[in-house]
Amino acid sequence: MTLLVTCAPGLEKLLAAEVSALLARLDLTGLTVSVAADGVRVELGTADAQSVLGALNLGLGLATSVRVELGSFSASQFPQLVRKLKQLEWKPWIPRGVAVDVRVRSLRSRL
Repeated sequence: MTLLVTCAPGLEKLLAAEVSALLARLDLTGLTVSVAADGVRVELGTADAQSVLGALNLGLGLATSVRVELGSFSASQFPQLVRKLKQLEWKPWIPRGVAVDVRVRSLRSRL
């Protein structure tokens, strides 16, 4: 599972150092932290996702958001997009009956 920790543009390297230091203090293993164009990616591996999410949300000063990447896929039509969104594993994160606001990033798409 991947988390994306976002920040103001230009602060990605500082945020990566802050994330790494926080996770090291918590003695969490099986994590990989890397700088991305839009923030910092944290690959969870075997770590408990919910405890990592809580630690990042409470302990970071530079972060503007912490997002869970549930998956990625290609879709060439809106019905296919909706079907694939429904196939993602939402249950651990969102209780049944709660409305979900989904944001989709599209690259060179005609959708």
